[in-house]
Amino acid sequence: MCLLMATASSWAIEDQPTPAIGLRGLIPAKAPAGLQSKDFELLDGNWTDWGNSTIELVEKLYSDDALDIPAQRDLLSQLKSKAGVMQTALNDSSYVQLHGPLSDLHGRLVRRIEFGTAILDILESDPEVAQRVLISNSYSQLKTAISQVRSDLSSIQGGNLWVPYLDLDALENAVNSNDRSPATIELFAKIAGKLTPAPEWTDSQKEFLARSSLARLSTAIDNTSKTISQTNVADPRARVRELAGVFLTSLEDYESNGSTGGATNARVAYSELKNIAPDGGSKLAELMRAHYYNYNMRIVASEGLLRRVMNDNRNESSWINECIMGARINGSQCTNTSINVDLRPSGDRTSIALTVDGTVQSKTTGSTDQATVFANGNHNFRAEKGLFFDGHSFTSTSANVSVRANNQIYAARSNFSGVPILGRIADGIALDVAQSKAGQANAYTASQIRDEAGPRLDNEAQSKFDKANLELETRVWGPLREQGMYPDTMHWSSTDSDALVRTRLMDIDELGGANPAPNITLPSEGVLIQVHESLMSNAADRFDLAGKTMTESEVRKMLEERLSKLLGRSVDIADPVVAEGEQPVDNTLVFDTVDPIRFQVEGGQVKFIIRAGLRPQNGDEIPPQIITVPLSFRVEGNQVMMERGNVGVKPITPVDNPGLQITRAGVMRQNIQRSFTNKALKAEFDREIQGKVVHLSIIAIDARDGWLSIQAR
Repeated sequence: MCLLMATASSWAIEDQPTPAIGLRGLIPAKAPAGLQSKDFELLDGNWTDWGNSTIELVEKLYSDDALDIPAQRDLLSQLKSKAGVMQTALNDSSYVQLHGPLSDLHGRLVRRIEFGTAILDILESDPEVAQRVLISNSYSQLKTAISQVRSDLSSIQGGNLWVPYLDLDALENAVNSNDRSPATIELFAKIAGKLTPAPEWTDSQKEFLARSSLARLSTAIDNTSKTISQTNVADPRARVRELAGVFLTSLEDYESNGSTGGATNARVAYSELKNIAPDGGSKLAELMRAHYYNYNMRIVASEGLLRRVMNDNRNESSWINECIMGARINGSQCTNTSINVDLRPSGDRTSIALTVDGTVQSKTTGSTDQATVFANGNHNFRAEKGLFFDGHSFTSTSANVSVRANNQIYAARSNFSGVPILGRIADGIALDVAQSKAGQANAYTASQIRDEAGPRLDNEAQSKFDKANLELETRVWGPLREQGMYPDTMHWSSTDSDALVRTRLMDIDELGGANPAPNITLPSEGVLIQVHESLMSNAADRFDLAGKTMTESEVRKMLEERLSKLLGRSVDIADPVVAEGEQPVDNTLVFDTVDPIRFQVEGGQVKFIIRAGLRPQNGDEIPPQIITVPLSFRVEGNQVMMERGNVGVKPITPVDNPGLQITRAGVMRQNIQRSFTNKALKAEFDREIQGKVVHLSIIAIDARDGWLSIQAR
């Protein structure tokens, strides 16, 4: 009997589910797409064994239910070392043939390692301690806001009458006693209501409530109310684990298909989860800024390219006729100038030194009542002007001009010239007198050059800046605003060799870019343009295709109109190629209500993903499908060759009839392939900038780890 009971007990224990520990239950039960065996098979040769050992660690992390937290941390540490090896290889040009697959694997792996480690730190912390710190900080800020209101009200006549109206005494008592009872929550709501202007209030009352101290009090009350509501949970540890699960699951969803739902859920969970983190959410915030809130467009221009655009050489001649130091000066001068740019390091704007190096050569005669002197001038000057650009407007410093004047007086003729003996003596005296005043003449010449070169450089630069600001607004920012694609943030900076602009297109329910793909170099005298897949997808959402029904020709027309406005030139999208003997068709697309267009950039391809159904002109309607069109690009001479890979089609929802789905997929695939054919695109462009035509040629295109990189020079 004892043996039977023991056996039964052991069976009961074996039948119990393994308790969720650490990351178990929060991450998938198998390695996610992009980190599976087939992905590591791309690392062949000497990397084969290394890749096999790495995938074993990845699969163990995701599938081994027996791992406790120390074992999970150990695996994450080992994988971090593996990622370090990848980073070293990515920084080594001798491994350039593997940089593509290494970049994809490195990015996917690092994100999982870093977020997994951060979540373990949060799960192992005491949520109640974090809650107490969070509430204490909120109450401290609220206490400061109350003090500022009291001080502000005491400074105005009759201000103290607002103290009882706003229940400041009761509010301060609740804060001092760290009261989180329902009565305090009700008091917060009551005061918040009083701080909200009513429609029947007078303008003076509304203006009074808009005082900065009262606005800060309203914000502090709102933040404290939210903090208390987030921390008033029956089981804080269970809530932390629930949020961690939603957060990691949503990120995996976003990684796999770039879904809006994944982005939104990840952001909501993150905003609450970071408040529970033991470090106040600083580590989690750092990771989000690096991997999902980062800029999703980067443009790097070399100093060499800027010089091609802005450099200029001038040769100007003019007559001289003026009165200087009591003498009438006549003659001619020729001025040669070379305009150049020199980038300067700046962390918050693009900083450029505009320099003008010039020489002035002159031939003059100076006449007085007593004599005429002859002189040659050879003067050098340098003007420098600081230019700054923050993405919206140019600002500058006044030009600083330095001059080295050199007037050489080589002959003189007096009124006695030609008279024997006396003439030569008089001419010599005139020459000596003139040469004795050479210093004054040089100083005057330097002053004249300074007075002319400085203001002229300032005026010409300002005129060009005004024109550039106008063109930027009308040709770039204006169209982007009109299309809803104006960046939510941007940052301009420069080093002594290149200028960098980073922008991000991201709304409150979207995610942004990541750290840029490594080892993509900037061509000398060229430009590097990097676009993240999140920018492509977020921009596609602004086309408002969700839930719409449009014919293929209507889609093309809409895209032509939108792109023409964005680019400031006419864009023509060619009709699909019609095979000989076939009739052109104009089928109807029924776009899904969720994520109708998405992009993924990996493995050397840009994957164009469409969620839509099809109403063919002839045949049965096909319900919404997920269509993946892989596009690869390579540069051949003066052309970019775009090649379409195998089009993938799968249903959005499970189907009962696999045979029918195969037929539907074939029809959809055939229709899509008509629109996406292999094409040869232009790789050379001429762009007029500030009146100068600049020729650019695309020399390389790279697609890896979410980034499409285009190198041109």
